Amino acid sequence: MASQDRHHAPLTPGIIRGLSDKLYDKRKNSALEIERIVKSMASAQDPTGIRKILTILQDDFAFSSNANFRKGGLIGLAAIAIALGQFPDSIATFLPELAPPVLGCFTDVDARVRYYACEAMYNISKVARLEVLSFFNRLFVGLYKLTSDPDPSVKNGAELLDRLIKDIVNEDSGAIDMETFLPLVQDRVYSQDPNNRMFIVSWIQVLEAMPDLNMIVYLPTLLEGLFQILSDPNLEIRRMCEALLGEFLRKVDSPRVANFQSMVRIVLRFCISNDRITKLMAISWLHNFTSIGKEQMRPYMSEILGAVLPAVSYSVDAKLRELASATNDNLMELIRRSDPATLVQSSEPPLGKEGNAEPDEFNIASMIIVLTLQLLHDSVATRMASLRWFDLLHSRVPRVIGQHVDEFVPALLKVLSDPSEKVVAYALKVMATLSRVDKTESDSELTEVADTFFNRIMGDILKVFKDDRELFEQRGSFIVRRFATFIDADKILRKLATVLEKEEDFQFAGLMVQMLNLILLTAPELFTLRQRLKNMKTKESQSFFQVLFTAWCHSPVSTYALCLLAQQYEHCCRLLQRFSELEISVTFLVEVDKLIQLLESPVFTFLRLQLLEPQRYAYLVKALYGLLMLIPQSAAYQTLKNRLDCIPTIVLSLELLKDQELQLFQASTKDIDFDNLLAHFDTMQALHAQAKVDGRTAKKKPTPPE
Repeated sequence: MASQDRHHAPLTPGIIRGLSDKLYDKRKNSALEIERIVKSMASAQDPTGIRKILTILQDDFAFSSNANFRKGGLIGLAAIAIALGQFPDSIATFLPELAPPVLGCFTDVDARVRYYACEAMYNISKVARLEVLSFFNRLFVGLYKLTSDPDPSVKNGAELLDRLIKDIVNEDSGAIDMETFLPLVQDRVYSQDPNNRMFIVSWIQVLEAMPDLNMIVYLPTLLEGLFQILSDPNLEIRRMCEALLGEFLRKVDSPRVANFQSMVRIVLRFCISNDRITKLMAISWLHNFTSIGKEQMRPYMSEILGAVLPAVSYSVDAKLRELASATNDNLMELIRRSDPATLVQSSEPPLGKEGNAEPDEFNIASMIIVLTLQLLHDSVATRMASLRWFDLLHSRVPRVIGQHVDEFVPALLKVLSDPSEKVVAYALKVMATLSRVDKTESDSELTEVADTFFNRIMGDILKVFKDDRELFEQRGSFIVRRFATFIDADKILRKLATVLEKEEDFQFAGLMVQMLNLILLTAPELFTLRQRLKNMKTKESQSFFQVLFTAWCHSPVSTYALCLLAQQYEHCCRLLQRFSELEISVTFLVEVDKLIQLLESPVFTFLRLQLLEPQRYAYLVKALYGLLMLIPQSAAYQTLKNRLDCIPTIVLSLELLKDQELQLFQASTKDIDFDNLLAHFDTMQALHAQAKVDGRTAKKKPTPPE
């Protein structure tokens, strides 16, 4: 017993018994005795005695297998620290022996031991202040674990210690070795535990707020984890993280202060988050990057567009929608300001790269893939934004866009059936843009590319109409008329007529011609074209008439109407003779009814006025009377008859005017071979008749037994 007492000297047996007692008050009293003894030794400058007490408390208590002994050891170590607080130089000397056993008890199996470890470390840190930061990394790791401790008292103790350490760190951030500390944060920022997440965010907030510490440099290694924390269900954690990311964003004000390249791709992944706050924050970061990064954003434009374009239509959050639109505008402005030569050069992958663009290149091919996908997005705003991009890219790099038409034209054609007429109209504008060359350009290669595209798109539109009859009936006229506002109507009708002339689906060809004929006769935007056809004074207008006539032969009534518009009244009479040989179907009579209604419209005002001179326009009178004789006595018949009944009275009045002999009107058509056109009409109608016969025969054939 005596030898054991000597082993614990200078601690008395009473102190030893008190420290190991299960009652807190007895351990507290022993700790006070230890504090008194250590103060005395420090005053006497007896470091050997102090170290002996430290050794006893470490070996016999803090490292003991008995929980009460460990509790006594922790309170005793705290007492030593408090005693040394009056001797500033001494605490730094003994801290390497004081702190480790306490830190070791942070992971003790007994919750009360862990609590007393927090309490002891609090007292040690309060005395040591900046000196304790030599153990900062171990403290951080220990506190990280304790913040998620299942015991409430341990968590409370850890929170008190954590606040104290943060206060100490604020006194001198330079005492932290960021090179060794940052990996600890980086490894733990991905934790799913809400308490750990709050702990990590709070520490990053502390470091970020320090004026002499540039956390932006370390941000790329933390950004992904912070964005993950932002979607935490805990509202307080979300607010803390949102405030922290917002503060970082405010400080990222120049490409020189941050590594944009490493952060852009991280942010992009969170732009498609289902969490509204996370998506908003990610778009905010992208907007900031595109505002200040400019040229550095070129390699990431396709990825940014893929994230931003769907968000321009985000209906839940107006702020998010505005930020997405502003980001999109930043990218468009970047393209407008870029030299087209650099865009073309960077869009061509270097040799040996097998078509893969370098990280610092502007890859238009990948942008087109993204834009094509966005053309099929559910939202009108997104589809419109994508169409504007096609328009912009073609204005800057038409050759490059021309190389990729096969990739996006099918999607453009699908847009023609879009429920929004605004989207359809802009899609047609894009098609028109691709079909023409700016007047300032004199590049024959660009002209050839544009002409090739125009010929292709006209054929494609006809095929879409043919395959989708509902679209043709509901939107066909709108599409052709709107397209004619962007491209010369003469060019459009010429091309459509050329394709339709060879169309083997006669029913579709007939319907298409009827639609085009109605557009030609009524569309305000085709007024100039109608004037050219009425006069037919130039070879171009006569050539145009012949091209239309060969296609219009798919519809006899449309052909007749075309000749009326072109004032080819004699030819109308010859056509009427052919009509008597055709099958007069209900469809045919309906077309005639529509034509008679059109004769009363403003477009044929000139024709009605010509009836005032029946001698001069004898063929016109005959053509109209022939039309009257062709139809049954219906409302349309009565309309036309009422108009023609006015002629005899006018003729009588004209007899009184014999001051000059009126010449029979003859349109200037010397270069048109009407006999050949009539032969073509006969051939086309024969083909139509045979197609009808074949169709009826096919319907009558019995279905073979299975």
